[in-house]
Amino acid sequence: MDLSKPVLILGGGLIGLAIAHGLGRHGLAVTVLSRRRNEAAGFVAAGMLAPHAEGLSGDQLLLGQASLAAYPAWVAQVEADSGLNCNLKPCGIVVPFKSAAERDAYPTAAMGKSLDRAGLEQEIKG
Repeated sequence: MDLSKPVLILGGGLIGLAIAHGLGRHGLAVTVLSRRRNEAAGFVAAGMLAPHAEGLSGDQLLLGQASLAAYPAWVAQVEADSGLNCNLKPCGIVVPFKSAAERDAYPTAAMGKSLDRAGLEQEIKG
C-alpha cells in the first residue's frame, strides 16, 4: 500500500466513516466519497445494535453481543476525536409478539424482559 496517497473510501455512511476514522487514527490520510449525505445508512439506523432483537444465534449472536459491549467506548473515542456529542442513548428495543407462545419460540426471548402495556408505558417514561 502506498502510504503517500490517501486511502479512498467509497460511501459516507456509518461503516465508511468508521473505517475512515480508524485509518485516520492510525496516521493514514483518507478521502471519503459519498453521493449525498442523506443517502447514507447513518440516517436510517446508525448506531442501532440490537443483536437480541434480530433472532440471531451462535457465532452471529456472540459477535453482536461483543459489538454491543464495545460500542460505548467506540462512541466515546469518536466524540473525543471530533469534539462532537453523538448523543448515544443506551436503551433497549421493543420486539412485539402476538402471543406468549410466539415470544417463547423466539431464539433470544429469554435474554429480554417481558412487558405488558403498563410495563411498556413505564419503560417509555423512564
